[in-house]
Amino acid sequence: MHTCVRLQEFYISARNSDGCGPLGSWIEFPEMRVLHFDFGQGLPLNRQLEFIQRCPKLKSLNWTTVYRLPIEDVSLVLSTYCRQLRELSFVLPILDSDIALILNSCCEITSFHDIDANFGRLAFQSLEQHFSSLTHLNVGTRSSMTSAMVQGIMSSCPSLLSLTAPFLDTLDILGNIEALSGNDGKAEITEAICSRGWVCLSLRHLEVRICGLGEEGLIERQRLILQQLAKLEKLEVLSINSIDKLGNWKNDGLDLRLKAGLDILASLRRLEKLSFMGVSQQMNEQDIQWILQAWPRLRSIQGNTHFARSRRHQLEILLEKHHIKLGKLTVLDIDDNDDDDDEDDLFFWDIVQA
Repeated sequence: MHTCVRLQEFYISARNSDGCGPLGSWIEFPEMRVLHFDFGQGLPLNRQLEFIQRCPKLKSLNWTTVYRLPIEDVSLVLSTYCRQLRELSFVLPILDSDIALILNSCCEITSFHDIDANFGRLAFQSLEQHFSSLTHLNVGTRSSMTSAMVQGIMSSCPSLLSLTAPFLDTLDILGNIEALSGNDGKAEITEAICSRGWVCLSLRHLEVRICGLGEEGLIERQRLILQQLAKLEKLEVLSINSIDKLGNWKNDGLDLRLKAGLDILASLRRLEKLSFMGVSQQMNEQDIQWILQAWPRLRSIQGNTHFARSRRHQLEILLEKHHIKLGKLTVLDIDDNDDDDDEDDLFFWDIVQA
């Protein structure tokens, strides 16, 4: 290591070692840009921090450890020695207040990744200062980030390219909704005011559970949600799985049928991957035909298209006729007259070009 003065990327992993002595004799790494730390019971935390502070041009830090970080020491090192740090990725035990301190110690963050994050109010407030530069955010689908926070990110981060978050409630997306009672006694949505519209119009990857559609006013409210999604014309990956933090299938999500407004998403012509696990769809041939024609770049769909075995079989035939290779398939078949929607059905199609 004493001779690697031009090293730009370094990956070090240790699961069980005796560590090492002080790094006082180690040289500085003036060209180091990317650093990956992956430790079980290896290099002590104080030695890891010593290593980091020897990388003044560090731009990306990927840190995995089983230990609780000395957050104040980490913040001091990042704010003092790593002024060019832009990308953070953690797999470690960390609290909401810890995330806040780390984000406050960085000048400008473009990418933050922590799929097990206890991302709460304090972390969100600290993240706000980085909204203008943020391009990639992944807090996983089981973090403590709220729907209002997700909406705030999508309405405040114009450079965002990728977002993975737990869930979005329709009320947070649409803002104030005026619901009036119709002649039939059911609520009719007559106006939706999006108090803060999405500004992340360059988004390419979106993974979030959309929920809270409710039964009354379902179609009207869903169309408004689809209109928001349709603005994301550069989307390549759209994952709207209806699975909660505990891994339970909620069956509360978008209805992907033409009769429910699927054609509103015609603008997503760059879409390559679509996932809607946890939502029992009731698609027909026309829905599948539209998808194939509207999204020419589509390569994979993951989700349950129909709960009835015969209907599902008909869709399989249609898919094969359109040069669709049926990939991994795990299904628990049910009869057409079965009342069980069979939420655990899973389709995975790999679409190949003709």
